[in-house]
Amino acid sequence: MAGRPVLNKLAGMAEQRIETTVTIAAPPERVWAILTDFAHMPDWNPFIRAIGGPLQVGGRLSVLIVPPGRSAMRFRPRILVADPGCELRWRGSLLVPGLFDGEHYFLLQPDGARGARLVQGEIFTGLLVGLIMRAGMLAATRAGFEAMNQALKREAETNPDAESSPARADPEIRIEEERPEHCPAIDALTRAVFGGDYEADLMNRLRSEGLVTGAFVALDGTKVVGHIALSDLPTELDGRQVKAACVAPLTVSLSYRKLRIGARLVDAAIGVLRARGYEAAFVIGDSQYYSRFGFSVAPARKIASPFPSSFMALELMPGALDGTAGSVRYPRAFQLE
Repeated sequence: MAGRPVLNKLAGMAEQRIETTVTIAAPPERVWAILTDFAHMPDWNPFIRAIGGPLQVGGRLSVLIVPPGRSAMRFRPRILVADPGCELRWRGSLLVPGLFDGEHYFLLQPDGARGARLVQGEIFTGLLVGLIMRAGMLAATRAGFEAMNQALKREAETNPDAESSPARADPEIRIEEERPEHCPAIDALTRAVFGGDYEADLMNRLRSEGLVTGAFVALDGTKVVGHIALSDLPTELDGRQVKAACVAPLTVSLSYRKLRIGARLVDAAIGVLRARGYEAAFVIGDSQYYSRFGFSVAPARKIASPFPSSFMALELMPGALDGTAGSVRYPRAFQLE
């Protein structure tokens, strides 16, 4: 008992803070809508690569972050505040509370008649803060915040009335299988859309390791404006192997949003998987978006994965995912270790 006050005191002293700000020429309501549209966050966010889970106080999220120059990391924080247009805040812990805790927050305030000021910050506390946040991690995390702020600014300021535009299919946009001559444009598009290198480097690793089982581009004339890739995903269920694929990454140019390009690319991807005899497909994202293609969280619950709350599955062959328990193993190219 005598040691507990000492531990509590040490835990209280170990603290690191990061706070960044950005001014955005768009109203807080638009910034909030983009920030909380978890399904489309991978389309623009170079730092927080995926979020899954309910947007409600007490809800548990699954968050994947990629600090610049660092490996991807996963957290499962719980939402503390979800005040539309004003504040989003969550808190998570490593292993047990008190070792390494992080409270991440986004604060939105009006800035002039049609602008917003965003504050993004995090408070790190716990016994392991000094150990984990040394060796450049603090600087890398701050750089990730800044990169996300600028990407959010670009997203919010690009076509600010896009959310009210009717979705339509543009007959000038063609979906074709990826060819080698498309790769430089795909690489440039991916880095521009995501504002970072993770997704483009992932594609290069998947290609070099022979893991790409299919890929499609969206073309406006000869211009690449969208891309989707499929890669083999080793899957086991009740001791048997299931031929499965991962659907990712999906990229659409910021200037071509609301044209259903993403939906057309996903449809093409599912079609080629069926034609090539795949039994199942998996995706990480928002269930409201991907359910329109047949993906569901229900069959994925029995499959252990690094993304328990944002992991969805699609049976491409009836009964392929019948069983009790299984797992997927993402290739090392994803850098999830």
